[in-house]
Amino acid sequence: MSEEKKDDIKPESSELITLKVTGQDRSVVFFKIKKNTPLRKLMSAYCDRAGLKLGVVRFRFDGNPINETDTPSGLDMENGDDIDVFQQHDDIKPESSELITLKVTGQDRSVVFFKIKKNTPLRKLMSAYCDRAGLKLGVVRFRFDGNPINETDTPSGLDMENGDDIDVFQQPTGGLL
Repeated sequence: MSEEKKDDIKPESSELITLKVTGQDRSVVFFKIKKNTPLRKLMSAYCDRAGLKLGVVRFRFDGNPINETDTPSGLDMENGDDIDVFQQHDDIKPESSELITLKVTGQDRSVVFFKIKKNTPLRKLMSAYCDRAGLKLGVVRFRFDGNPINETDTPSGLDMENGDDIDVFQQPTGGLL
């Protein structure tokens, strides 16, 4: 009887199914694959066809990550099921080189916009602002969300986003009141 069960399973596991692979750009590619074939084959074929490296994309089925060793049978995939492909975003590298625009507002309410890479120390923006405003870096203070900005801080390190506002204040100089 156990031999009959093996026979029942074997033809089913070698059965071909068609899977729909949808990229981030909503492009669709259909692949026929045996139910017992590791999905690595489908993933590699998709990447070759799309001109992508396997290490820079992630595949998901029903919202769950797919491993290269998974099989359609192991994931209970059926004919016509959809696999979604997403570009993998390395948390540090791509984001760190991304340009963002920051709004710098002076005490006189004048506004200057700067484009800066997320991993560039803010010293560069601070110096550029002071040069433009005719001020010395040592006589002004820069603040983001009410907190002082250090010259070595980066937009990424301060969780700055496109369009965020930096306020500039002149340091009070000497004297008693």
